Amino acid sequence: MVIAAAVALPLAVSPATAEAYLLPKLVAARLVVIALLVTLGLVAVRGRLRLRRTPLDIPLAILVASALVSTVFAVNRNLSLFGSYGRYEGFLTIVLYALLYWLAVQSLDGPKDATTVLRGLLGAGFVVAVLSLLQVAFGSLNAPGAAETGFSFGGVLRGYGTFGNPNALGAFLAMLLPVAVWEFLAARSASARWLSANVTLVLALGLLVTFSRSAWLGAGIGVVTVLFVAAPPRVRWATLVLPIAALVVIVGATRSANPTTAPNVIQAAAGRVSTLQGLVAPASTGAFRLRVWEDSLALIASRPVIGYGPDSFGLVYPRFQTGNWAPGAIIDRPHMELLGIAATQGLVGL
Repeated sequence: MVIAAAVALPLAVSPATAEAYLLPKLVAARLVVIALLVTLGLVAVRGRLRLRRTPLDIPLAILVASALVSTVFAVNRNLSLFGSYGRYEGFLTIVLYALLYWLAVQSLDGPKDATTVLRGLLGAGFVVAVLSLLQVAFGSLNAPGAAETGFSFGGVLRGYGTFGNPNALGAFLAMLLPVAVWEFLAARSASARWLSANVTLVLALGLLVTFSRSAWLGAGIGVVTVLFVAAPPRVRWATLVLPIAALVVIVGATRSANPTTAPNVIQAAAGRVSTLQGLVAPASTGAFRLRVWEDSLALIASRPVIGYGPDSFGLVYPRFQTGNWAPGAIIDRPHMELLGIAATQGLVGL
């Protein structure tokens, strides 16, 4: 069941619902948790229950407990319990994620099952990446415009696959890409090596067209870590030097290359890389985030211990907002996980 869920959850979409991407995944995850609870209950009734413990059990329990306290004392308990529309990141969702992890651990029977789950996720990621590439190929024909938005950059549509958001897809693919690289390095046959190389390439291309810089960075760190662990001791430190050299070459190439000779996607990707050099420019997204972070510090300081309640950042932030940083838009998260947890669950949650 866990293996099937690993494949199905990333692919879950529903054109019939008001929110077609996140809400179906949330409902499907709840159904999976219910099914796993029933299965675990049946095993317990038969007297064959054997609970497995992991190093994350206590930290997860503390996180859930802190979320419960923050929900009880939230500025809007209903909002903190169920979450805001479009995000659904309330207390019930936090409990859902913790249960999904814990029940999956109880359902897996050793490293072999865990490896199968990871490969199921890789298969789902492959499908999502292919869909995202098709989205970009056909969606960019409509000329989305050169301005940077949440769904386009440099005249190219940003891929979002079955996640409905390029950054969410980027995070998913960034999580999987190091796993795919490990599978390639660990392959023992030509067919396994070819298959893992194919998956790695498609995941990398899918990650590229999300144009999510944080996802690119996260994937890079993950891949370098895998290479460092897998490399022989005598060349291990070279795996840290080579990526830095490659990054310097890429940045230099984006500055010197003739943009008119490259395909639109390559032009957009090069432009996205070049924005790393001006993250704090006045009109950049980096400057926007810095201002939101500054405001968030005042928000956190006003209620530092237990926060304002899960998923309540968007409700409280306007009281501390010092400028119109996103005209016409609601800022409902600080774009930094640590600040978000500190704002909603306080220092206890951190």
